Formats: sequence, C-alpha cells, structure tokens
Amino acid sequence: MRYTVYNKAMKRPVFQTNDLEEAIDYTRRRPRKSRRHCIYDDKLKTFDIKKIRLAAGI
Repeated sequence: MRYTVYNKAMKRPVFQTNDLEEAIDYTRRRPRKSRRHCIYDDKLKTFDIKKIRLAAGI
C-alpha cells in the first residue's frame, strides 16, 4: 500500500512510503508544520486517518 504525505499549504506531495507508521512519523518530526500535512492512502483513496489505520490494522 502506498501512503503519500501532502503539504496542504504548498498543495503538493512531500513524502511517499509503503509504511503507514513511517508516514505518521514524518508528520511528527515536523511538529510546528504538522497541521499542514495530511496522509493520503492511494488504495483507499482517502485522507481519513481513522479509516487508513483501521484498514492497516493499527
């Protein structure tokens, strides 16, 4: 599964990975800017982190 971290302010993807925890960690390493980031699940076609975590079993 592919996860893409988008920067909402810049309106573009800034990080991609196959590991959801790695995508979440990417946003955590940028605490002041974390509100600017959202994670997109390419398979589920959603930004809803609760749905993504449920599908990933996390």
